[in-house]
Amino acid sequence: HTTASNGQAACAGGGACAHLLPYKGAAGLDRFHSFLLAQLQAEQQLRQQQQQGATSPCAAASKCSVCGSAFNVHVCLDCSFSGCLQLSSAGKCGHLLDHFNANQSHAIALELTNYHLWCSVCADYAYEPELTAVAALYSTLRKMPIPSQFDLYDIRTLLHATPHPNSLRGMYNLGSTCFMSCILQCLAHNPLLRNYFLADKHNRALCHLRTQMAALKANDTSGALPICLACELDKLVSELHTRGGTGTACGAFAPHEFLVSIWKYSKCLAGYEQQDAHELYITTLNALHTHCGGTLDDASCPCPVHQIFSGFLLSIVTCSKCGHVSSTYDPFFDVSLGVTVDVDGGQSIKGGVSLSSCLTRFTKSEKLSGGEQYRCENCTTYEQCTKRLSLHTLPNVITFHFKRFEQTRNNRHVKVQKFVQFPHTLNMYPYTSHYMQNNDKSNSEDPPHPPPACCEYELFCVVQHVGDLDQGHYNCFVQQQGHWFSCDDAVVSPVLLTQVLRAQAYILFYVKKQLLFAPVDTAPTPVASSLSPLF
Repeated sequence: HTTASNGQAACAGGGACAHLLPYKGAAGLDRFHSFLLAQLQAEQQLRQQQQQGATSPCAAASKCSVCGSAFNVHVCLDCSFSGCLQLSSAGKCGHLLDHFNANQSHAIALELTNYHLWCSVCADYAYEPELTAVAALYSTLRKMPIPSQFDLYDIRTLLHATPHPNSLRGMYNLGSTCFMSCILQCLAHNPLLRNYFLADKHNRALCHLRTQMAALKANDTSGALPICLACELDKLVSELHTRGGTGTACGAFAPHEFLVSIWKYSKCLAGYEQQDAHELYITTLNALHTHCGGTLDDASCPCPVHQIFSGFLLSIVTCSKCGHVSSTYDPFFDVSLGVTVDVDGGQSIKGGVSLSSCLTRFTKSEKLSGGEQYRCENCTTYEQCTKRLSLHTLPNVITFHFKRFEQTRNNRHVKVQKFVQFPHTLNMYPYTSHYMQNNDKSNSEDPPHPPPACCEYELFCVVQHVGDLDQGHYNCFVQQQGHWFSCDDAVVSPVLLTQVLRAQAYILFYVKKQLLFAPVDTAPTPVASSLSPLF
C-alpha cells in the first residue's frame, strides 16, 4: 500500500485490498451496514443526551477499551473492540495492534473520526469500493447538525438508486478555504450560470482582459496585471463538466487559480484566515459584472449577474402627517434576512424560525421615528412615517442570506444558532408588490388572485455553516439530475432531501420553475425599463 493524500491508502496497482474481501464475502454488506447504523444511532443518542446535560454509556464507544484514550480510536469489525492507534515516524503502536496480535483471525478495523478502514495485515489504511462507499455515506450522515432517524432502506436507496454525475467533483481544502469551495459549487451548479459558460458566452481564450494581460506581461513588473474571474469560472465549469479533467472522473481537484485571482481582486479575502462565504459570493458577483462587460444601468445591464440574479425592491414611505407617498426602486442581488424570533412576523417553529416568517417580517410595515424620521417632500419637514418593502421584480435565481453573525452590546461577535425551516419549493407571490397592491385595492367580496406560475421557485443549493464563530466549517448541498449531494470539500456523497431540509442554512439558492423568454426575432425588453411589476 501507498498512503494517499486523503488519509486512506491505495493498493500499488490501484485495486482493492485483498484482505477486506473475506470480511465482505462472509455476510455481504449486511453486517457492515448493521454495525455502522448502530454506531450512527448511538452517536445521535449521545448528542441528544449531551444537549439535555446528561451522560450516556454509549460515549465509551469512542474511547479505547484499555486506556480510555479518545485519540485516533478504531473499532474491530469482528468483535467491536475499541482500541487506540498511534502513527508516527518512529512506527505504529497502540492497543489496537495489541488486540490484532492476540487475535490473528481479526483483520479489519474502522477509524471512528472519518470512517476509514484499517487493514491489520497491511498495517495501513485500505480501500475496497463497496465498503469504502458505505463508510463514506455513513460519515456524511453522522455530520448532519439535526439528528434524524435513518433505516437501512433509506441508506440503500442513497447507495444504489442515486447516480453520480460526472460534474460532481469535490474541491480540496487549500487552507481554510471551505467557504470558497461551497460558493464555487453553488455557482457551478446554478443551471443558468452553468449554461452561460457551457454555451461559450464567455470564452477565456478570446477574453480581452486575457489578451491585455498577455501584452503587458513582458513589460509590466509591478504585479498589477489585469485579472478576469469570469475566465476562472469558465475554467471551473469546464473542469467540472469535462470527464476526467486534470484528474480522474468525479475526483477532487484544487481550484488554486481561482483562489489566487480572488486574492488579487479583493485584498480583504487574501490569506488563509477564516472568511465569510456570503462576502465571497457578493465579491464574485461584482467581479463577474465587471469582467463580463457590465454597465451602470441596472435595468438593462446585459451581464449574466443582472440577467440571472438581479431583481428590484420597491420601498414605499408614507408620511403619517399628510399621507404623502414616496416610492423608490432599488436593485438587489440577494435578500438578507434576520433570524430573530418576532411573534408578529409570521409563522415560527419551536426553537427557530421559518423562511416564510423571515420574509413576512422583511416585507412588514415599520414605523420610522426619532433619528429615523423621513423628510416629507410635501410637508418639507422631518415627520414620522411608515416604510414597507416588497419585491417588485423577481430574479430568475433568488438568493437568501441569513444574518447568523452579529455583534452583541458588549462588542462580542457571536453566531446565531437558530434553526431556520425552509421549503423545497417556494411561492414568492405573497411578498411581491403586485400581491400587496391587489390586496390593498380588492374588497373582501372579490375572489383571491391565484399566484402566477412564474413566482414559483425550487431549491437547488444550500450553504450551511456548522460550529461557532471561531471554529466553524462550511459545506453545501447541491441538486443534480433530481438527486441531492453533500459537498464537503473533497468529499461528495449522496444525501436525502429530508437531510437537506434539516441543514443549518446560511445561504439558500432558489431558481424559477418557469422562465420567460423574449421572442428570438425581437429585441429583449429591459428588465425594469418602466419598472412595472414583472416576475
